[in-house]
Amino acid sequence: MKSLKRHLSLIIPLLAILFSLQAVLSILRIQDSYELTLRNSYSIIIAAGRELKSDEIALRISEFQSLEPIDAESVINKIQGEVSEENLNRLKGNLPYYYSIMLSQFPNQARLAQIADVLKDIKDVKRVESFSKAHDRIYRLLLILKGTIVLFGTILGVVSVLLMIKQVEIWYFEHSERIEIMMLLGAPSWLRNGLLFRLAMMDSVVATLIVSLGSLYLSMQTFLTSLLHEIGVSDSIFMPEFDFIMLLLCALLIANLSVFIVIARITKERKNA
Repeated sequence: MKSLKRHLSLIIPLLAILFSLQAVLSILRIQDSYELTLRNSYSIIIAAGRELKSDEIALRISEFQSLEPIDAESVINKIQGEVSEENLNRLKGNLPYYYSIMLSQFPNQARLAQIADVLKDIKDVKRVESFSKAHDRIYRLLLILKGTIVLFGTILGVVSVLLMIKQVEIWYFEHSERIEIMMLLGAPSWLRNGLLFRLAMMDSVVATLIVSLGSLYLSMQTFLTSLLHEIGVSDSIFMPEFDFIMLLLCALLIANLSVFIVIARITKERKNA
């Protein structure tokens, strides 16, 4: 029981860090996937008094991807039969050309305003509809969500690292007699502190397995995948193999860094004593 408690004291802070990291990775992937969906579905509508060419817009807007004409015949078909043929032909001649502009990336609000101004400066462009209000709400929501998760994960990570350092200090003093004997025998630092590193690496593997299995379990839940599909997010946010390797490397780095910090601090205190 004592041995289990000793390991849990390091595994639990590691779990907090790895869960936070996994959450940040997932949110970033969701954001990237959602931005890709928005980019593919988002377009700027313009009305012009003449035919426009892709080249003249591409020269002005670096994010330009494509220019698609919007058929105005649907408007004509709706009123056909309600007006005379003469007025209908006159209307056809006066209708502006409508176009849908697709962008290669999802712009922020400031850039969207610049793009709208550039389009309005094009000769014979009568109106530009960028749907800025809806765009702004969606973009701000994505930024707030990402910022909140990253801030929360950072705070939790700092607190967890401090707890891990305290636990490594406890390990050090529990094995201080053994370490002192090896020091008197002239053993190098890596050898006499090897037990601390082995314990840290063992707990890192256990914590990584727990988080990875938890993420794998979530990825297999149909309600979650259905929800993601409904909002236009793909299953690419779940990458078990890549995440396991990344989480394991982070866990090993943080755990071993905690051991190094404890050893360096105790060594410095001994020299000053």
